[in-house]
Amino acid sequence: MENLSGVTWACFRAGGNMKNPRALFTTAYRSDEPYDWVRFNTKCRIRLTQPRVMCPGLRFIKENLPQIQILEFPSQQEFGRVLRQGWDVVGFSFFTFETAEILRMADCARKAGVRELWAGNYGALNPLIACAFDKVMIGYAEAQIGEQFGASAGELAPPALIDNFGIVPLGAELIRTGWLSTARGCPMKCTFCQTPSFASRVVTLSLDSIERALRYYKKNSVRLILVFDEDFGIAREHSREVAVLLRKSGLPWVVGTRSDILEGRFDEWYESGMVGVNLGVESMDPDSLVDVRKALSIDQTIRTMEKVNRHDCVMIGSYMIGFERDTVSSVTRNLRELRRLRPDFMKVFVLTPFPKTLLWDHVERQYGIDCSDWSKFNAKHLVWNHPQLSEADAQALLSQAYRLFNSEDHVLRFVSKIHRRLMERGGPARTHSFFLSGLRDKLHGGIFMEHSVECETAYDA
Repeated sequence: MENLSGVTWACFRAGGNMKNPRALFTTAYRSDEPYDWVRFNTKCRIRLTQPRVMCPGLRFIKENLPQIQILEFPSQQEFGRVLRQGWDVVGFSFFTFETAEILRMADCARKAGVRELWAGNYGALNPLIACAFDKVMIGYAEAQIGEQFGASAGELAPPALIDNFGIVPLGAELIRTGWLSTARGCPMKCTFCQTPSFASRVVTLSLDSIERALRYYKKNSVRLILVFDEDFGIAREHSREVAVLLRKSGLPWVVGTRSDILEGRFDEWYESGMVGVNLGVESMDPDSLVDVRKALSIDQTIRTMEKVNRHDCVMIGSYMIGFERDTVSSVTRNLRELRRLRPDFMKVFVLTPFPKTLLWDHVERQYGIDCSDWSKFNAKHLVWNHPQLSEADAQALLSQAYRLFNSEDHVLRFVSKIHRRLMERGGPARTHSFFLSGLRDKLHGGIFMEHSVECETAYDA
């Protein structure tokens, strides 16, 4: 087991809240079909795939506080078996849509005699469930956890997170990817986002730790870096230095950022090896963007998306249905306008008022929110009393968006672009043209196979 941080732990000191505690942090149960951001946004049988098989938040904790034990997406049987080993603390990392399941897991832990139950991640922002836990950790929690245990860690370091980008139904690995965090937190005040309550201050990771992570990825045959900061570039000077490191590594990379940031940094990042972007478009209605304090102009987004296309970069976007002004006809019109900008893939959501957001406060006061089923708080359901749209309308509009942006033809174009850009950047030999010919064959029938995704991290080394 390799640890990239170079952290050494101090002994548990007097003054810590526990002495030599046994702590286990876990996610929700494993599901029959793991969350997959691609499958979550298309109905196609031919698609890219990248299931969620690891929890970056828990991996961060383990990397920087190595005495903590973590358990990612266990089966019910596995969780029960591990509970019987005896723990002073069991912590739960979860999202709002996993709330009901986590409450059942917490009940199991109580019955197993666990002394304290902790809650973390965005799901912990829900004040309606706080009474089920002894401690609620808000924000990125390494420092809070270390303080509780009387432990000190050194400089925060990103974990090594390696998985595979694959294709269904070929059942084969396409690209070995490494996830990279360079900064955490976002100072923007979008009303629909929980980050202002979770981590409103931007904290950068050290350049040395980022360079170590990139060396590890290169050594372990990673072919594509996925930078998953909330908004890469918002820490301007730090991101400039990170881009230098990425260029030095020779690894191509895809980045999540804002169109106003990308517009001013595109040339610099493109020359540093950027081959794709993930942009929050959210709406093509300027008044709706003002309503939710997105602080972006439609013209700026259009200019940026056109530039991304001119440079043949992969373009993934996110879009929301169900703003207060939205009607079936206005959403349909805006989706068709967005299609003219030719994104390669769109993550399409239903506007959801999450706990501890300004949107929650407004919607609860003005319209009412249905909290009877937390599993519907996955940004794919209309969980509030919208003035113009019904749940059936929202589902029909989602389906329309999937057809417009994420059809099988889009998948083929997306894979072709990834293949082309990676080969231009000296990319993976394994990204051969047989993937493209295989996809074309599958478009005309063939055997359907689910892709088995490998997950490897530094902890498995």
